[in-house]
Amino acid sequence: MKQTITIKGVDVKLLEKQRKIINKAVDRMDFETITLFGKKEIDALQGIMNMLDSWSDEMYWKEHAK
Repeated sequence: MKQTITIKGVDVKLLEKQRKIINKAVDRMDFETITLFGKKEIDALQGIMNMLDSWSDEMYWKEHAK
């Protein structure tokens, strides 16, 4: 089930900074690091990354489509 959510009080600049940090950390994971996590944990991280990337893309196009 997909829904739209609104989260009040979010520091947008901080969230964007954290999104980039998470993406870099996941990109740097090697096989040894990945084996520390189970499939559910990796899937959860990828889901959060996808959500944040989608949000960031939407913000980018709102700003640059003017």
